[in-house]
Amino acid sequence: MNLAEEYFQRHGIKIPFAKHVYHGNLFLRSEQEGKILWKVLNIDNIPDTSHPGKYFFQLLAPVHNGLSDKNRMFESIATAQAEWDDYEEYWGRWAKEVDKKILVKNSTEAYLTAWEIYVYCYDKEIARFIGQESLHKSLSLSLDGEERLKGCTDIISFISEHNCSIMEVWKNSMLPMLRNYCFWLVDLVNFNQNGVV
Repeated sequence: MNLAEEYFQRHGIKIPFAKHVYHGNLFLRSEQEGKILWKVLNIDNIPDTSHPGKYFFQLLAPVHNGLSDKNRMFESIATAQAEWDDYEEYWGRWAKEVDKKILVKNSTEAYLTAWEIYVYCYDKEIARFIGQESLHKSLSLSLDGEERLKGCTDIISFISEHNCSIMEVWKNSMLPMLRNYCFWLVDLVNFNQNGVV
């Protein structure tokens, strides 16, 4: 907990704010012409020995079959940076401008979106498991989040038992994104656009 968080908590102030992170991610998910589109917002703090450092922001788009065909999972579609002392102002502006409908808002949605992105990037490899009902459940938008999560758990376990190598990318790329997920950005957007936390 940083100093501002501690102060707000001690005084019962419930105002979201931009948290300084070394690494952070946020998933953006939209639908266009019946097709789901994903973006990943990456935040990286690059420290410097002589000053607080800079923040680099990168908007990434997943590459279809990228892991199988192109040996890359994402392509960069936009970049920005901010000095340490401009960081909070940057996110304040962003929180007012972003379409809040595209934000992936909670841990269940984030996990399912990470899985969708992973399957999209590893489509050829995952297609070998097309006969598994759990794969269909994990991706079915007609099911509720809990049923889809159960499908994810089952298919991840099944694939891990039968082809461990493709699950390394899930463990080493997607799970760290979930661990560094910036739910505080969702709160900041809700507060800036609706006045509620």
